[in-house]
Amino acid sequence: MNESTKIIACQDCGAKNRVALDTSRQAVCGKCKKPLVIFVKPNVITDSNFSQEVSQSALPVIGVTHRCLQIPPSGAQRNA
Repeated sequence: MNESTKIIACQDCGAKNRVALDTSRQAVCGKCKKPLVIFVKPNVITDSNFSQEVSQSALPVIGVTHRCLQIPPSGAQRNA
């Protein structure tokens, strides 16, 4: 396996698939033929790259802040 491929487990059947990361085609599971979800490293959005990363993105953008990551799950502090 080289740096341009990755082993991805299918979310539906669990089969392991070797996926080329440098292609624009949708990767599908070799066993069940359903689309594979490939997670990539999140981008840090700043004022200087906002237009390029968000406004011109062909993909949906989900915003998560550091504050969001610090909020405990519902009810976690009630019993503390």
